[in-house]
Amino acid sequence: MMHAKPANLLVEGTLREADAAVQSTSNYKATAAERRLNTLGDRFSSLKDGSLVTLAQSDAAASTFSLIKEEVINFADTSKALMTVLDEVAKLHPFIQVAVSLFKTALTLELTRRENDEKVIALNATMCDMMSVLTIMKDLPSSNEPDSHGFSLEDRLLGHMHGIVQTIKDCAKVCDSYHKHNLAVKILTSAKWQAKFTQIAQQFVSHKAELQFDLQMHTSLGVAATRETLRTVGDDVGKVMDMVFTLLRSPAERELANFIESRPGGIEGVLRDDNLLKQVIAKQKPLSDVGSMTRLDTPLTIEILHKEIDKDIDSILRENQFFDQKFEAMHVQLQEVKETVKHETDRAIRAILSGPHERIIDQDLCYIWHEMTWKGSVKAKHLVMAIRDHFSEENSAGLTAARRLKLDANGQSTAPDSPSTARPDEAWTLQYITVSRVRPLIEAIDDDLSSFVTVSEVNAFTSARPASWSLPRWVAYWTYGFEMTLHWYLRRIRALFAIIDSASHTVLPANRSNVGDFLSSPQICFVENLLSGLQRGDGQSVADWDWDTTFSKFKDYIVGEEDKLAKRLRSVKYVVDETNTLTVLVTGCGRPEKYVLPMVLLLLRRSLFVIRQASTIVLHPKELYILQSSIQALWGAVADRIGTLRAMFKFQNLNGKTQLENFCFGLYSHVLDEVKMSPYWHRDPSADLHRLFSNGLLSGDQHLSDIDSEDEPLCYSPQVETMDVVFNADATPHDLQTACETLDASKPDGSIVGHWGGSYTYGNGAGHDGLVSFTISDQSPDGIIDGYGKDAWGPFSIRGSLSGDRIAFLKTYAVLQNGGKVIWYYEGQVHDSMDTMDGSWGLPQSLERFSNRPFDQRPTLSDAAEFKALAASQKLVPLGSFDLKRRPLVYFLACPPADYCARSRVAAWWTLALNTAIYNVRSRRLDWDTLLARRRSRRRYLELKKKHVLNNYWLDAEDSRERDELLKNMHPDDLHAWNALVLFQLSRDIIHSEIPHV
Repeated sequence: MMHAKPANLLVEGTLREADAAVQSTSNYKATAAERRLNTLGDRFSSLKDGSLVTLAQSDAAASTFSLIKEEVINFADTSKALMTVLDEVAKLHPFIQVAVSLFKTALTLELTRRENDEKVIALNATMCDMMSVLTIMKDLPSSNEPDSHGFSLEDRLLGHMHGIVQTIKDCAKVCDSYHKHNLAVKILTSAKWQAKFTQIAQQFVSHKAELQFDLQMHTSLGVAATRETLRTVGDDVGKVMDMVFTLLRSPAERELANFIESRPGGIEGVLRDDNLLKQVIAKQKPLSDVGSMTRLDTPLTIEILHKEIDKDIDSILRENQFFDQKFEAMHVQLQEVKETVKHETDRAIRAILSGPHERIIDQDLCYIWHEMTWKGSVKAKHLVMAIRDHFSEENSAGLTAARRLKLDANGQSTAPDSPSTARPDEAWTLQYITVSRVRPLIEAIDDDLSSFVTVSEVNAFTSARPASWSLPRWVAYWTYGFEMTLHWYLRRIRALFAIIDSASHTVLPANRSNVGDFLSSPQICFVENLLSGLQRGDGQSVADWDWDTTFSKFKDYIVGEEDKLAKRLRSVKYVVDETNTLTVLVTGCGRPEKYVLPMVLLLLRRSLFVIRQASTIVLHPKELYILQSSIQALWGAVADRIGTLRAMFKFQNLNGKTQLENFCFGLYSHVLDEVKMSPYWHRDPSADLHRLFSNGLLSGDQHLSDIDSEDEPLCYSPQVETMDVVFNADATPHDLQTACETLDASKPDGSIVGHWGGSYTYGNGAGHDGLVSFTISDQSPDGIIDGYGKDAWGPFSIRGSLSGDRIAFLKTYAVLQNGGKVIWYYEGQVHDSMDTMDGSWGLPQSLERFSNRPFDQRPTLSDAAEFKALAASQKLVPLGSFDLKRRPLVYFLACPPADYCARSRVAAWWTLALNTAIYNVRSRRLDWDTLLARRRSRRRYLELKKKHVLNNYWLDAEDSRERDELLKNMHPDDLHAWNALVLFQLSRDIIHSEIPHV
């Protein structure tokens, strides 16, 4: 009995046969491009350890996982080699260029991330696995030549490119969104993310199957076996991702997951118990990655945790609305870096020369390196002093003569070409290349401050200079011009702070809290600490920059670099959410001291624009939060740099604190260390602004552009005041009282039409929001119910189904909360009397699309049937419980306490009747005692509610009891208005942060 060959062997055999057929052609001659591709292909194969058995060719989930784990370990090297190969393949077959370029964009986003999650890398490995199929095309010289079936390779594959491009984009967005969640949310929602990762991985497997099928159709071999193997692997993707999410957890994830799984009920049990959730939140803080320094995370509370957990993945992806700009900016930037810029002074070193100096691009430094007979690296001080001597000593003629005497046996010069010394019009640079100014030049060349400079560092230093600048001018910039640049930015940032302070006084009352939070945030303190270190050397504060001849020689370059940063920031809409967004898309790689002050200036200039808008419109709460997040990413980059500097100082047995105070003119002196009192902290913003303008120090065009610049539109639409929403919006299409009066008192058996009221609780029943009142106004024969009501958060509509004694309905609020629509899903049981119901409530998932219907729109029969089917299959993650009775609202307001009813049922009924009569009379005529009582209740409720919000939704036991007693006797209309009043007041209250002692 013959056994079928394994699919991977059949594929390789097919390719070898096709290659042999091409090679045997009489007129065949390999081109230079083919030879280069063969070399790259061999390198890529060697990185795969000689085996290209991949996900789509494995026949078992376990072996597939072992391959993926190996790919995760070697991901960086393998993916870079794959990108190189695909670049060359795309040159031969241009129709795949779009897919290859977007693939490179997605990989670059992942490779440049500060923290890498192995689960994300595993998903990207499946993308690499799919794209590696295209490397086969390096052996197919023409895309347009038809095969035996009359189809060219382009005809067969072009139709797949759109789907591949879309899946690559989806994969990148899923990975980016997953990275942004904190540890606790990732663990508690791992099942959702695993399903999404599986879906993306399955798409990659399907794309790979189609590519392999068409590639082998082009050679007419090995189709059937491959398709069968790929179908089998497709079934294993779910199992593989299950192993990925279980076995590729980080140590912190594993520890937190073990804690959750050890509790009764696992994840479901933890979600139902607020005390356990508090433990999870407390436990995840010390386990959080150190990379959180680069992100601005909202303090995690139980309410926020519930909200994040309840979101479905598609909603999370929609909320990641700025990713598309980031992805596109990365794509554009990768396209731009394909062009290699060569400076006028760059040259090719003759191949006959030997030694490390031949790798140095700049001819001046190449000559210095050769003359000093240095090897691969040299002490930074020696190099800087050699540069100084090279340009400052007036013996270039003698040196040139000496070089001419250095001839080999054949009469050929053994020295590099004569260097291009400073031009006559740049003789001014020599006065700044002195011994006293060498420190900033050392910092600029010795990027890692190891005290040794390598050839690559020298090339990086010279390649960064403007194309029209000579090396002496570039050196003079770092010895003198860079300090001037820092103080120029210092003055402009101080002016912006003063103008922002003035503009903050005119913002609308509704924006005061948001603006106050921004101006007193730790991120603004970081900026102030950064500036206070520079203030120590404020000797240039009286310079007139627009008339300073030396500064004018550098200004075009400085302004040009600032304009580049501004353009890149606008391309990502000022959203710098991660370190890789900062270093790859905005600033580029390099020392933060080169770009930190220009970035601060541009972000503050954007802040000024937003705060000025706040004087005419109500800002979205996230508008300034975006800028805080961007400054936080900048802060993280600076903190990383300081950590590197301290480690290097310690390695060299130097005093880290002293060295940091002297580094870069003291820029980082106070960023992470204790802030010291300095002249910077004695300034008054208004007086500062008056002094700068009155002395004519802010009269230049650049300063005026800082103040009057028109910027990009706001990221979010203007908001509506909470009180305007409550009192002006006609949120409920029907008046509840009218509906109550028109309902027929006699209803057929099995009907739940009528007035219902009661309450709902959170978690384990520890908290509630007061009374709920609603009317079920219609019940169709097929069980669909509709109604309207109100609670503490405003009017809402009800739509659901009743099947037997099981009820399920959506509760959709008419008033937007935090800019979004809120929908809750209720499911429970109606008891035999049809007068009571109870159950659980939570967030709907599959029923979400019904929430967008207008309240006055009745469903069609097909909608009703679909709703009923979905409600029957809906799985609810409970956030709390509810208990409702078919009673009018006045019953709950007038009902005596439960213990009173237990003592005397007759007395309880009489008390209920008396309270009802009193309530009806007071609702029609007011007296002074009633107004006083309502005012006392309102004031105390507002105090407790504010305290509850400001303390991260926590109250002590005594305050909680008092709040519960107040809620029992409050009408939902009052609660809604008072809650809106709390938000109204909080938006106007400015909470001053604690001022540290200095």
